[in-house]
Amino acid sequence: MNLKVKSGPILSAILIAILTVSFLACSTFSAKAQSLTPVKVFGIGEIGETFFEILLDERLGTPMGTLMLSDHPNQEMVFGEITSVTAVSSSAVSFSGSYITPADGIGHTFKATAEDLGKPGEGADKFSIILSDGYTKSGILSRGEIEIIL
Repeated sequence: MNLKVKSGPILSAILIAILTVSFLACSTFSAKAQSLTPVKVFGIGEIGETFFEILLDERLGTPMGTLMLSDHPNQEMVFGEITSVTAVSSSAVSFSGSYITPADGIGHTFKATAEDLGKPGEGADKFSIILSDGYTKSGILSRGEIEIIL
């Protein structure tokens, strides 16, 4: 028996719908299988004269993100890549990564914790960082916001 199917917009729409459902089912399964603690973190703020920005997405099992820190009085500047997430809770995320100092091209590492402890503008969120060159900074944000999405 020969079955002929005419191609057209209806058949195309059906095939696209089937492929989309299949892709979403596979993507959802693989994301759950790869990561036990999917998290997304956005943070931008200041502690005194130190400015920082965090963009982290670890929902697919592999952390992807950046950390930028600028402390002009202490002459510290970091443009780092987040390479691992070490702890996650509903209000705090600890992560680490690496960066290269622009002045000398030497590679360094950092460990940081971002804490989402209140609503925007309440002055409750905290940020702390330790650099491998000995620099440390921690405290309650004087301006800014940290948001953790599980």
